[in-house]
Amino acid sequence: MSHKLTRDLASLTSQGEPNEYSDARSLELTQQSVQYGRNLGAATIAYAAEQQGANLDWLTTRSLWAVFNDRRVAILGHFGTESWLASAVVGDKLLAKELMKAAGVSVPAGRGVSSAEDAIQAQQEIGQSVVLKPVHGNMGRGVTVNVTDPDDIREGFVRAAKGKASVLVEQYIDVVAEYRAHASSTACEGVFRRLLPNITGDGHSTVVELIEQKNEIRRHNPSTRLAPIPIDAVAEGFLRRRGLTLDSVLPQGRRVDVRDVNGITSGGDSEQCWDLVSDPVKQTAVAAVAAIPGMDWGGVDLVVDHKTGIPYVIEVNSDAAINGSTFPVFGAPRDLGKVLWRRMYARSTPEPTGAAQIPKLLDVPRRLGFSFDTTDGEKVTLSDLMQRKLRANGCRIINHNRRIWSAETPEEDQLWFGSVLNESDPAIAIYPVRRPLLLREILRKSRVARPASRRVQTREQLAAFCERVGDSVSVMPARKSLGRAHSKLIERVGQIDESILAGSHNWFVQARRPGLRFSVIASPHEALAVIAPSEQASPSENVVEEVAQLAARAVRAVPHLRWAVVDVMRRYPEHETRKRPNAVVEELSLNPTFSGASELVAGSMDKVLDLLIAGARPSAPDGAAGPSESPQ
Repeated sequence: MSHKLTRDLASLTSQGEPNEYSDARSLELTQQSVQYGRNLGAATIAYAAEQQGANLDWLTTRSLWAVFNDRRVAILGHFGTESWLASAVVGDKLLAKELMKAAGVSVPAGRGVSSAEDAIQAQQEIGQSVVLKPVHGNMGRGVTVNVTDPDDIREGFVRAAKGKASVLVEQYIDVVAEYRAHASSTACEGVFRRLLPNITGDGHSTVVELIEQKNEIRRHNPSTRLAPIPIDAVAEGFLRRRGLTLDSVLPQGRRVDVRDVNGITSGGDSEQCWDLVSDPVKQTAVAAVAAIPGMDWGGVDLVVDHKTGIPYVIEVNSDAAINGSTFPVFGAPRDLGKVLWRRMYARSTPEPTGAAQIPKLLDVPRRLGFSFDTTDGEKVTLSDLMQRKLRANGCRIINHNRRIWSAETPEEDQLWFGSVLNESDPAIAIYPVRRPLLLREILRKSRVARPASRRVQTREQLAAFCERVGDSVSVMPARKSLGRAHSKLIERVGQIDESILAGSHNWFVQARRPGLRFSVIASPHEALAVIAPSEQASPSENVVEEVAQLAARAVRAVPHLRWAVVDVMRRYPEHETRKRPNAVVEELSLNPTFSGASELVAGSMDKVLDLLIAGARPSAPDGAAGPSESPQ
């Protein structure tokens, strides 16, 4: 191990007294968390925005806008400037590992396996103890560490697979330290390490009394106040294996771990050590973020090998909690909320005003099947059409998993996509499109007409809504994919049965009134294409302009959203009224399924695909330096 690394680690062995957070900022953020239940990461970023003149408009407890005269900057939990594509890539641990390895980042040896026997074979290939974990997983669930015995590996595979086939087997690193680093693709901004739940003896207090005293201290830290050390069977069993009980009295100064479950939420402590860790740890974190397409910002979990001092990346995380660095129990705090805010503002742009550009009404509607070599009965998505266009341009398509694919150009550049999204599509902009209840609130604030809707959890609530609206209603999950929601149509109250609400506790229901229906693909500046069912009569120019402008307004309602497919219902001419809007937005999606029989009635699908593909070549500079001047 290098002398520098040894010195760094030696300086971390004594934590001293825990930090106190009695300053005005910490007290205000704690109050927001206690009184309003607000996410501490979002509140910390919002505080920095407010210091630069933003008005705050909270939408939910973890989502808000920082509002200026010319723009809104969305804040969502601990998200920074990472793209939705990057979030999807790091959600596949095996793919992320392969990308980091290809970029020269140190990662544990290992591979994906699809059976318990394959996992045993992988361990034999690695030749030492291994870790088994789900390829798609988080929070340490389903992880087995430091095993070599075939029976233990079989058991670990079952735990990690949970009925699914994707499991990662990788080299177990005998570590001297574990870190969470927060970094952009150019700079490391914070590093902290997690400490197991622990107490320090005073010569007269029992273990349980020391835990209670420690928990009282934890209540004064914004990041640990809701995470006391549990006094439970896990703690008792852990202590018993070390010859202790809850009634044991520890000698003065003796430090004892009381659980073997790591993490702040499990009662552990965080120690900020950015100014103490070696440069290779920071450089490895930066390299890991840079290796992931569109990552730009993330939380990197690293370990340092006890024998060699080499830092290895275990995984990269999106929406990575900043509390451990911003409000560490020990060590000098790093204001990552301010760091993130400066990056987010630097990436924002003034919002468009005025009318959007409207596509030209076609003389004769074109079947999508005719335009893209599909049959009328074939179902196609925008990602299907993107891949066909790229192949026609000489690109080679590589499917990495169900969602992630890339296109290798004739010039050997690689363009990365998550479904239809790329590096230019921020995760914070995509989130509301997948949350109907949040989207409803965003459209309401932006005065975009929408059908009557609400959240329902019981059959009685659903029946009452159906009685109130007096029309057909569609029921969909409160969370959905990038495509259209898998909705269930109810035409009368008598059709409601218990199975309709099976599988989830939260549903979104909205009125589905009769009328003309259009899917408008729009950006904040322009409606590019208007699609309608083949059985629907061709619309007039006035109707196209009406639904196209409404669609562009819906896209503008969501800050940073680059484009969307907007489903619009327009009343039949004979049902027009001055009392209610004649056109409403029913849904926003990004990769809906179209029938080959659907008709393009205005605009150009080539223009749509050009927009989607061109976004894979972002030209925005890195925002680490922040805005050149304070926002007004």
